[in-house]
Amino acid sequence: MSKLRGDSNPPASTELVYLPYYWFDLELTGKSGGQAVRVAVDGLLGETLFFLTRDLELTAVAQARCCRYEISTEQAQEAVRDQYGRMLLEHGLRNKTASTVDAISPAERILYPFWVGYFKKGGSYDFTALDAVSGELQGVRMRKVFLRAFRQLETR
Repeated sequence: MSKLRGDSNPPASTELVYLPYYWFDLELTGKSGGQAVRVAVDGLLGETLFFLTRDLELTAVAQARCCRYEISTEQAQEAVRDQYGRMLLEHGLRNKTASTVDAISPAERILYPFWVGYFKKGGSYDFTALDAVSGELQGVRMRKVFLRAFRQLETR
C-alpha cells in the first residue's frame, strides 16, 4: 500500500473496495497445440480484461465495500471473446503465429480487491487505485470502471 502514499501529498483517506469480476478458463488452439489461460473481465462495464494465475487463492469476503454486477454473464463472455480475440490477433500478427479461442468455460463470479487512496487536489479530490493482490497501480483503463463503482457505492 506504500505505492498509494505520495511523498509530497499523502492520501486524505484510503479504503479497500471489492469490484465484481467474471472469470473464464479459455482453451486456445494454434501451431503450438492446445493451451489454457484464465482471464477475468470486470462485471461493471466489461471493458477491462486481465489474466489470473491458477494459484490465486479465493477467500470469503465479509463486511466489505462491494459492488454489484451490472453486466450479465453472456455480456461478460462476449467481452472476453472480443477483447482476448483482438489480443490474440495482435500477438499473432507480430509473431507470425495464429491462435484462436477454441472453448470458453462457464463464468465464475469473484470479488477482486483494490486499495483506493483519495487525494486532495485543490478544491476537489482525486483517487489512485492499487490492485490489492499484485500490488500494481491501476492506470487510465481502469478509471472508468472505478468511477462506475463509486457511483454505485454512493447510491447505497
